Amino acid sequence: ADFTIYGSDEQVQLAADALDAAKERPPTLLEPEDLIRQMSRAKSRLLSPRLAARFAKDPLDAFVAGCYRRYQAALARHNALDFDDMILMTHQLFSEHPDVLEDYQAKWRHVLVDEYQDTDPSQHALIELLTRPSAARTRSLFSVGDGMQAIYGFRNADHTIIERFQHDFPEASVIELATNYRSRQSILDAAFAIIRHSRAVAPMALRAAASPRPGERNLMIFDAKDARDEAEQIARQINDLARQGRKFREIAILYRTRHMSRGFEAALRHARVPYSVRGSTGFYDRAVVRDALAYLRAIANPKDNLS
Repeated sequence: ADFTIYGSDEQVQLAADALDAAKERPPTLLEPEDLIRQMSRAKSRLLSPRLAARFAKDPLDAFVAGCYRRYQAALARHNALDFDDMILMTHQLFSEHPDVLEDYQAKWRHVLVDEYQDTDPSQHALIELLTRPSAARTRSLFSVGDGMQAIYGFRNADHTIIERFQHDFPEASVIELATNYRSRQSILDAAFAIIRHSRAVAPMALRAAASPRPGERNLMIFDAKDARDEAEQIARQINDLARQGRKFREIAILYRTRHMSRGFEAALRHARVPYSVRGSTGFYDRAVVRDALAYLRAIANPKDNLS
């Protein structure tokens, strides 16, 4: 390719330059990262700087539109795009040059999209263009998604897109997968009891593939004061189970992101619960943490030559 794709570091620099070049003061404090998020949101809605200025609802929107214009001009001078531009400009290319669109439609006859609930408007519009039927071809689109799993709103994803899927693609056949192979029915029932109150999606009750096991306990939920209290309660619960005869290797703590392991590891160490971290390196086993702890031990005990 004859252009460069700029990542976050370059984006921050260009956004800072765009803010510095503003002749007026922003209505509110705006950091480069804030400006990048605002511009990304505009691009996800297929808004060029000119359209962003036209549809500005308040002084902040108008200020951002001006910075957006300068930011795009700087990208052009550097012969560069950011990741949002790759969708925005591809959509623009296909919209303005039907012959190019037809070439790619012929090249990509079948389009498969996973996690459709996490698409943003620009991605949805691009998919609609690529799969648009014509006299020579029918639409061939296969997508998988679940509105109840929409978690990327902070990245401009719009969960209502999948809710409108049948409206936007009326010829689509919808297959509902209601059997869950991961969880017990008690977990599925608890999850449904929460999400059924949602006004944003139409939840579907799931059924567990596995039959209930003899002596299976009901799901227990506790409300912790904070992350530390949560970890300490879990460590106490594990020790209680161990005293009842449960083996430590039969117990698992599931958490969503790697950084969350630190609180659990600290609580388990304090409660003298043996553990291992699967799928990543434990917090206290990371090289930088081991080095820092070795320095602290050496300071506390100058004779600790091993540290």
